[in-house]
Amino acid sequence: MNTNMRTISHYTLFCMVFVAVLCLGGVVSAITIAEPKSSMTITGQDGTTCIPGEITLNGTTNYNTDNRVIVEISPAEFAPTSKTAPQNFSGAAATVDVQEGTGMNFWMMAVNTTGWEPGMYLVQATVVGKGVIESEFITLEYCTE
Repeated sequence: MNTNMRTISHYTLFCMVFVAVLCLGGVVSAITIAEPKSSMTITGQDGTTCIPGEITLNGTTNYNTDNRVIVEISPAEFAPTSKTAPQNFSGAAATVDVQEGTGMNFWMMAVNTTGWEPGMYLVQATVVGKGVIESEFITLEYCTE
């Protein structure tokens, strides 16, 4: 098929679609594409975020169970220290599976905070390969019983 014939075919197809839309009583005004939805909640033992202890990082998503989530928790505070001060790092990271839920799917990660320093931490959950990142700040503190 030569170039002129291809151009006429495309033009003819466009005209047919345009006339069909008009005959069906309207014009398509908008197309809505569902955006990925996700959220994150963080809970500890008895709903607290105390150290030392175990906290649970979890979230919901409309991504299917074929997906994985990278969950990272790291200190969000930075302050200068002396060169002789101990260099402790508190934090964790893991890749977890999206699990089937009721309504929305979910992911979950348990973290043991034994040995962590109190302070503000950044929690990030990234759906692998999708570019979707949820983040939240939490404060971990020593709790008395």
